[in-house]
Amino acid sequence: MGSKRKSIVKNNLFITISFGIIIGIVFPFYTMLFVTFKNQMCFYLFSIGAIIAGIIVGLISFLITKVTILRVLSVLSERLKDISEGEGDLTKSIELISLDEIGEMIKYFNSTIQNIRSLILTIRRKSDALTETGNNLFSTINQTVSAINQISANQTSIKNQIVNQSDSITETNATIRQISHNIENLNSQIDKQASNVVQSSSAIEEMMANISSVTNNLLSNADNMNELILASENGKSDLEVVSKSIQEVTIKSEELLNISSIIQAIASQTNLLSMNAAIEAAHAGDAGRGFAVVAEEIRKLSESSGAQAKTVTSAVKQINESMNKLTRATVIIQKQFTAIDNKIRLVSEIENQIQISMKKQDSDSNEILKAVRKLNVITTQVKSGSNEMLTGSQEIFQESNNLGLISDEVSTSMNEITSNVDQIKIAADKVNDLGKENNENIEAIMNVINIFKV
Repeated sequence: MGSKRKSIVKNNLFITISFGIIIGIVFPFYTMLFVTFKNQMCFYLFSIGAIIAGIIVGLISFLITKVTILRVLSVLSERLKDISEGEGDLTKSIELISLDEIGEMIKYFNSTIQNIRSLILTIRRKSDALTETGNNLFSTINQTVSAINQISANQTSIKNQIVNQSDSITETNATIRQISHNIENLNSQIDKQASNVVQSSSAIEEMMANISSVTNNLLSNADNMNELILASENGKSDLEVVSKSIQEVTIKSEELLNISSIIQAIASQTNLLSMNAAIEAAHAGDAGRGFAVVAEEIRKLSESSGAQAKTVTSAVKQINESMNKLTRATVIIQKQFTAIDNKIRLVSEIENQIQISMKKQDSDSNEILKAVRKLNVITTQVKSGSNEMLTGSQEIFQESNNLGLISDEVSTSMNEITSNVDQIKIAADKVNDLGKENNENIEAIMNVINIFKV
């Protein structure tokens, strides 16, 4: 401050000293009167005057102090009353009327009001910021809760799909076991067919030996002719057995085609399920990344199964074509056996015709033997393909079991994720409640602060 601060105490002291000096000046005058007149009354008057002067000095000092302090206290009281009971106006200041202790008190009062005003302004700004933050937090928590609910719904959908997938895997395993059983039956039939082919080959070779013997000894060996007729009948019977076996192989081949179609349909359905699982995993984000890998493995397995099924279908179609050729060859052989039987029966009537027929029959028998040997080769190939199909079906069954184990692991992981999501949802709801409570507290603070005018 530019000027020196005054003191109310010093002012009162100055007034008291001034009156003391006045009394000191008046005192000798009364003393002289008392000495001169030696009047007892003057003494009493002097004493009473001194007392009255002291009282007057005290009263004047008291009144000055009272007026000064009460004036300031009145101003302060009115100001505080206006703040507490009025509009709470903190923008007004008390005018500085002196530089003494009272003035210093007014200055500090104004400074305190200004600090309170600054504090309230700061609280308002911070409260507004807290309100905005609380609203943002509330909005974020609502979005989080909505996202958690969506995640929970997606998890429920994924779990249902996993259950459906597990059912499909179980059905696939049952189908594969049935396929393996059918292939084993096919192998058994192929073994029987191979045995019949060997028997047919032996019978044809024996028939050719008999034909040669008949050609050389026809005129002189009737018994051998009868044996040849019998051998021809046996060959025809064996050929009928071969024909039936070929028909059975054809039927089994058609069953294999149906089984292969079922495998392709299952592979296609599994591929579709893996695509759906991959889509749901993509929706789940980082939480569904492990399931996406499983879905990819399922897709690869289904594609591999589909490819193997197509390979099996192609092989079985080739087998069917071979069986059709063999059937046609068997029909031809049956006709040849009929011709042989007829010609053998005509041997006794026309020897020359029988000899000619024997030569032709010898040639036909060679063709038959070639066809039987070809049938033997085809049978071996069919058995090899059937063994490969059996091995493939066993591998598919093993992979399907592995897929079932993976599906169980994924289901367990999904249950754990669901539990964690539930915990997160509970925490989010709690944070949401705390945010609401925080907003209510901020609103209460603002209601109190808004009373003041700043």
